[in-house]
Amino acid sequence: MDLKNIPSKIYPAYTWFWNNTITREGIDRQIDEMEKNGIRAFYVMGEPDNWFPDERATHLSPKYLSDEYVDLLFYAFEKAKEKGIYSWLYNEGAYPSGCACGQITEKYPELVYKYISVKKFVLEKGEVYTPCENALAAFVDEQRVQNGYILPENAEIWEYFWDCNGNHRLSLRVDNAELRGSQEFINVTHEKLKKRFGDCMGDEIHYMFDDESFMGGWTKDLDKIFLEKYGYDMLDFAPFISGAKSPKTDKEYRAVSDYMMLCGDLIRDNYFILMR
Repeated sequence: MDLKNIPSKIYPAYTWFWNNTITREGIDRQIDEMEKNGIRAFYVMGEPDNWFPDERATHLSPKYLSDEYVDLLFYAFEKAKEKGIYSWLYNEGAYPSGCACGQITEKYPELVYKYISVKKFVLEKGEVYTPCENALAAFVDEQRVQNGYILPENAEIWEYFWDCNGNHRLSLRVDNAELRGSQEFINVTHEKLKKRFGDCMGDEIHYMFDDESFMGGWTKDLDKIFLEKYGYDMLDFAPFISGAKSPKTDKEYRAVSDYMMLCGDLIRDNYFILMR
């Protein structure tokens, strides 16, 4: 290959942020500047105003994934093509991929990103342990205790539970390990782009950028899936898989390793394979 004449299709792609009012005139001007400065490939990253409200204000208009927004994306693709500049597509507004900037969790809140939390409290001798609504496992010292356990003496309870009440941005994220969440993401995003770009996708546009998709530590029925795959109860090792304690024994290290591998398998099977 002549490295002084690299085809635009495999040229390094720049991120083009859209975070204000987008117009055809503005697109024309910026693509002309790209051509002038030797930029030969890009993808657009839209930044809706709900994504960074506490960090930096953005004022994207028209609304992300609206018909008007996608029309402007297509216009930018056509304008770039005239200049010999290659366009990728990006399947998200801001990042990470997989959530359509909150449009999925707004409609289906049960598909929100989940993680494992822990809380500590004290029960007195004779009190009965009753788990919280989303409890996964509880421990007194190194002993796992179940619902209805009666404390023989005053003791600290460490309760592990799944949670989804993080900061604003976490509430927009989708659980990418749940197949339904990924299917909804494709319907909202990829199918929307396909409707406007048509045969250009896969013909003139070959690349779809996907950014930082991952699960949050917990997904629906994870303990049941784990038991079926590995043959033992992952929640016996909740302090270690949650990161609250560091593993020391071979069994503890194995549980953490099996847990991490299963999380990767679920993301692969229920997200990345669908994206491909």
